[in-house]
Amino acid sequence: MSCCSGGWGLWANNDGALFALSGRNVERLDVVHAPGEARLRGAYARMTWLFPNLSCAPRLAFVQGLGGRGGIYADGLIVIGVEDAIDVAARIWRSDYSQVVRTLARPHHRTQEDLMVALVVEVMGRVIAHELGHAVRRTSRYRTPYQNEELAADFTAGWIERRTSKIGQLGCRIFHAIGCNEIPCTHPNSAARVCAYAWGWNSGAA
Repeated sequence: MSCCSGGWGLWANNDGALFALSGRNVERLDVVHAPGEARLRGAYARMTWLFPNLSCAPRLAFVQGLGGRGGIYADGLIVIGVEDAIDVAARIWRSDYSQVVRTLARPHHRTQEDLMVALVVEVMGRVIAHELGHAVRRTSRYRTPYQNEELAADFTAGWIERRTSKIGQLGCRIFHAIGCNEIPCTHPNSAARVCAYAWGWNSGAA
């Protein structure tokens, strides 16, 4: 299966191995089992049900890492980097530990490691929603207030999260953490991403 999007090519061979092509570089992506994978796949199924015009939901795969890219969407395939999600979660953990505890602490989270795993799962869930946002923008009649591809996907992620009863405050913190604040950068900065996500989240209440 060959899939191309935004300068990326993704394909899977008959053994299920994934490969990414960018320019002239080909990289093998190591498929892994993600923390909370069953829960994430269930959440992803509920996300896709929100878009009846999406003729075929992209297949979801988890890989070891994507070199800081977090997630990639190409026609028919969403790939999520586990190590990238861990990196984002670690930054949030260091900068806003008290919010993590207030938002995610549950009786079955007996250790800080349990809490960190829960945060990593939350990060991956938001990245999945963002990548699905790319898919629905390109393959259905769903429209957003944004022309920018990334901000449109952030808006859609917020809308999805509100419709699936996710916590908007934590989502804003995650999208702030994945913003790109360097100049130049291929993706929007933290403030723009939080604004797009929050707008989508508020719109999801309608």
